[in-house]
Amino acid sequence: MTLATRKWNRAEYQKMGQTGLLSPEERVELIQGEIVRMTPVDPLHACAVDLMTEIMVKSFSQTHQVRVQGPVGIGDHSELQPDLCLIPKALFGELVKKRVHPEHVDLLVEVANTSLSSDRGRKLRLYASGGYPLYWIVNLKQGQLEVYSQPEGTRYAVSACLTLDDHVELLGKTLPVKDFFPA
Repeated sequence: MTLATRKWNRAEYQKMGQTGLLSPEERVELIQGEIVRMTPVDPLHACAVDLMTEIMVKSFSQTHQVRVQGPVGIGDHSELQPDLCLIPKALFGELVKKRVHPEHVDLLVEVANTSLSSDRGRKLRLYASGGYPLYWIVNLKQGQLEVYSQPEGTRYAVSACLTLDDHVELLGKTLPVKDFFPA
């Protein structure tokens, strides 16, 4: 006997959250129709997200809304919660009016300590398939910033691995990679 599984769409998933079927304390994401538990945030991960947030707010708050661990949509069956994303101010205003999550942002960031394989695998493929132009993984294990750009289907055509001694270009600004990592 084969068991059939039920896939959820984004509207159903959001309704579950609104009605309390999904507890706000339970960290979950909708990935290709499946509700998936997120791993607990460890202290190193939290510190890296805090550092990244501070840098992005200082550097881009005039032109972008900095969203921290908030949802982004990918098609009808995925709603992920990257650690950080940059939403252009004009787009953010529309999102507020329409009360929807973004499906297009200028930058997505995942901080990876225990989640590295998922961030490089399933999430990378989903972000690319959603057409997100720039995806970063702050790789805490190896002290590297992985930069992915130019989405093509379910992959990114361009990737680079930057070390703590490098700088990264983002929206016309140059940022030191080491600043994204807790000392």
